[in-house]
Amino acid sequence: MTRIGTSRAVGRVLVRSVADHDWNTPPEGIDDLVRGADLHELPARAAFHGVTGCVHRSLRDNPLVDRDVAERLQATHHRAVLTHAQVLADLGTIARALDALGVPWLVVKGPVLAESVYPRPDLRGYTDLDLVVPPAELGHVLEALEDAGGRVTDTNWDLLTSEMAGEVHVTLGRDTNVDLHWHLINVRELRDAFRIDMREQFERARRVALPGCTVPTLDRADTLIHLGVHACTSGANRLVWLKDIEQAIADPFPWDEAVARSRAAGTGVAVASMLLEARAVIGTRLPDGVVPAFAGARAWPVLVSSAARALPIERTTGRRSAVRLIARSTRADLRSSASTLGRRSMRALRHPLTPEPGSTSAGAADPAYRHAGSRDAYLEAVARHAAPAARTGGRGGQ
Repeated sequence: MTRIGTSRAVGRVLVRSVADHDWNTPPEGIDDLVRGADLHELPARAAFHGVTGCVHRSLRDNPLVDRDVAERLQATHHRAVLTHAQVLADLGTIARALDALGVPWLVVKGPVLAESVYPRPDLRGYTDLDLVVPPAELGHVLEALEDAGGRVTDTNWDLLTSEMAGEVHVTLGRDTNVDLHWHLINVRELRDAFRIDMREQFERARRVALPGCTVPTLDRADTLIHLGVHACTSGANRLVWLKDIEQAIADPFPWDEAVARSRAAGTGVAVASMLLEARAVIGTRLPDGVVPAFAGARAWPVLVSSAARALPIERTTGRRSAVRLIARSTRADLRSSASTLGRRSMRALRHPLTPEPGSTSAGAADPAYRHAGSRDAYLEAVARHAAPAARTGGRGGQ
């Protein structure tokens, strides 16, 4: 069982390593935190929080860190660097295939954050490549990826159709895991809770240069909104999500555009909650008044932040917790968020061992990997589902 003292020591090292500092030198005060501390949990906790790169960079060559701990951090960091190199190689193949196909597409998070948002690409590790395409083009893109050597790993089309899942998983090249989205939000309940216009996301896209290719991605304001919504509705329990937000809002940032778009999409409460948490945990600098500007009122973001103080994010392990429950209940306004929280709380009390809605499991036992149903039926259902809202268009109008 984890000792409280050990957990707190590891948490303090995590936060200090992630907080902004000159990445060419160790963060101020880090020696005092690691001296005499039991850090055997640090590599695993850093991996869970997605911040191994930040921790490894902050503690490199530090003689106060146990050798086994340092070697495990280095090994995980090395794997992340190799993954990034492989994804970039496969992304070049994808870029050529999709540009030749002539469809709108986006790369979000992952390599775009590592290369264009963080000061060093090795600070931001990831395991999946997230692509977004219009729903009407999903079938064409799947075929293009298969022609490029990809393999669709989701084969339970009946399940994907019944859940109206917003992504399909594809493996490309040497085990590059591609999450091919037709909407930024995978879970239908969450998609319906917000008003994200995917047509606008494609129209506002910018292109960024990565090693070996140039790819389209969300513009800066849309990037912040996506990061905030994803972090909040995923449970607000990983430090990497807060670090992503901090890095994405570097000056000069279009705050007015981000606020206006977020309020229009009903995502302001979620974004405000994560901005407040980033400021509280890792000291992210924010303009005065920006949190209520996004949220309209501070009540729900303060509730999320207060729950996080009871179980600090740096000490979370992914299990059920009050902050995870509250954050995942965040919706467009206070009333709908509170209503969702009530339903989720009752469900958790009645069925404490049942996975939370929207949670997914990986591996051969995952129902998505069972062969069932028709791919064409899923693609037709996606097109029908997306068409009434006109959330994205086909090739002609993009």
